[in-house]
Amino acid sequence: MRSRPGLRYEVVVQLQQGDTVQVLTRSGDWLGIQAPPKAECWVASRHLADGTITEENAPLYSGPGIYFSTYRNLPKGTAVSVVRSKGNQWTQITPPPGTLAWVHVDYVAFPKPEAEPKQEPPATTEAAEPPPVEPTPPQGDIEPLPEAPANARVEPIGIPEEAKRIGYVIPLGDNQGPWTYALAHRVNDTFYPFAYLDKSHPDLPKWQWKKVIVQGKHEWLKGWPRPRLTIQTIELVDPNARD
Repeated sequence: MRSRPGLRYEVVVQLQQGDTVQVLTRSGDWLGIQAPPKAECWVASRHLADGTITEENAPLYSGPGIYFSTYRNLPKGTAVSVVRSKGNQWTQITPPPGTLAWVHVDYVAFPKPEAEPKQEPPATTEAAEPPPVEPTPPQGDIEPLPEAPANARVEPIGIPEEAKRIGYVIPLGDNQGPWTYALAHRVNDTFYPFAYLDKSHPDLPKWQWKKVIVQGKHEWLKGWPRPRLTIQTIELVDPNARD
């Protein structure tokens, strides 16, 4: 182990295979750990009295001399454990807490995380048949139609014409006389009814809110704001087709 993260710094202690260390930090490929008690750690004797540092920011050296690299500086008043003295200038101490020594990552093996216990998949049960889902209206508003004429009579004007129309089957609210459904264009988020659908067709409810192609008879009615479309055939438009 070295006093700093790099090969040019002094070796301060050697560890044996199997020794356990606590990694506190990392710098590149070097791991910083708490310096072991036997690591070389020296302080100038003039900065020490009765096991206490007497100089502010007293440097700790990796050997007995200023030409050795430093670990860190100790604040005044720090208590230390003296190991031995060399002459009257240098004193070896036990590395205080927070003093780092460095070892290359290639020399450290990390424990493998314990494998999580294998969990058996939950038992599966046959799903019940879901109930039928009622048709959900597309997002948007319906442009309201004028109320039915006062007499609410259905009186054709002119001659019916063969027609083919594409639109959405939408339900009509109250006050529309005999009409329950209409065919509507969709523009952005609004449906605009353009023809009443003759309610004699038995399957209109199943086409509600669907885009369809209707073929049948088209005729105008006296007093009504929209023509009537009598259905002969009705089919679903390709759902991928654009409006």
